[in-house]
Amino acid sequence: MGDTIPIEKMNSIFRVNNIDVEVSILYRDVIITLMDKIFKTYLGDELTNKIEQKKHFNWSWEATKKDFSREGFSFTNDTEIKDYFYGFIEDVYYESPEKNETIEFNLKKLWYYLFNPVKEKTQSDIDVFIEIYDMFTHTIFG
Repeated sequence: MGDTIPIEKMNSIFRVNNIDVEVSILYRDVIITLMDKIFKTYLGDELTNKIEQKKHFNWSWEATKKDFSREGFSFTNDTEIKDYFYGFIEDVYYESPEKNETIEFNLKKLWYYLFNPVKEKTQSDIDVFIEIYDMFTHTIFG
């Protein structure tokens, strides 16, 4: 793990990359809503297989989109970001033999950290944040 970048330099990086703090909070809210839907509605490994897990993720994604469309946000061209989050959830949740509140809490904590504009981050964290931010921007604002 690398050294953290001071807030002043992070703010400069965000400005250069057209990162809007309010918009990043919206994106974080979308991610947390998605995580909540996945964690609260997953039936468990004993009742699901890979096909059912994919269906569960798709349902969670569509339900999250529907929630935010009520607020006036449109998710067009969402294939890239949907695939990103499916890959993430598949790797760190569906394929994990251990699913409990601690793991779920820590996964949500990761996204709160990553999308917290005033929390110092490593360059790697900033790069991931910008990548996901850009995917969301392309998806929601076209």
